Amino acid sequence: MSTVSAQSHLFVSARGDGNIHGIHIFKMEDGKLQLHKKSDAIAGTSYLNFHPTKPLLYAVGDNKVFALSLDQEKGELTLVNYQDSKGGPAYVSVDETGSYVLVANYGGATIGIYPINADGSIGNVLQRIQHEGSSIDTSRQQEAHPHFISVSPGNKYVLVPDLGKDRIVTYRFNSGSGKLTENEFSGKALPGAGPRHLEFHPTLPFVYVVNELNSTVTSYSWDNDQGKMDQIATYPMLPDHFHEFSKAADIHLTSDGQYLYASNRGHDSLAAFKVNDDGTLDFIDRYACG
Repeated sequence: MSTVSAQSHLFVSARGDGNIHGIHIFKMEDGKLQLHKKSDAIAGTSYLNFHPTKPLLYAVGDNKVFALSLDQEKGELTLVNYQDSKGGPAYVSVDETGSYVLVANYGGATIGIYPINADGSIGNVLQRIQHEGSSIDTSRQQEAHPHFISVSPGNKYVLVPDLGKDRIVTYRFNSGSGKLTENEFSGKALPGAGPRHLEFHPTLPFVYVVNELNSTVTSYSWDNDQGKMDQIATYPMLPDHFHEFSKAADIHLTSDGQYLYASNRGHDSLAAFKVNDDGTLDFIDRYACG
């Protein structure tokens, strides 16, 4: 899900049968959402992200990474081009300069870096890196599964939570060439946690990771000079008495960094936390959203 701040439109990607499949565009007025249209530019997508300065949207799905131009007045999308991602893509992001598209392929256990051309189209892949490894959950962690990819503040590092190997793999990022070099440090998750997505604090040196398999959030300190992250603490997202199926999904901080929200699929709730100055979290409540 992505928004356009300059215009009141919300873009929601969906994968499923029939009318669920595709990118749905909503109008946002007076705090209410109204379906504007379903874009026919591309079929089902798993994630979307905007270019930082241009009216361009990048999406992944169906083993491809797509570039789409956006008419901000009409809230319409037009396909510019696409490239093969060489795997089942789960996440797409754009670096801070708007020069590169970064893709995490859950299915193929790879990450890919693509240049963005002057017209917003995606160029041929610059680098593709294979992840290797496993962990203790034999149903989900028999091999590596990169699930997210994003640059660190300052465009210096790229972080990749790998659900299959219980690591947040860190790469040094050359923003001139677009090339990655694996850093000597990587963030460690608890065995079987399954790190899925992460979020940097907007002003403090902390990173927060949502762990899909054990439904927790882990806070880490972040050293932006070395690209090093160290665990602070891990927090449950589900009630102690809940033992039915549920997996954690996404994580976001408010723009002021004071509050953190993480989603539960199955329990169908949002877990809310207060963020402290030392990076720790205080649980506030869970909000039903099923």
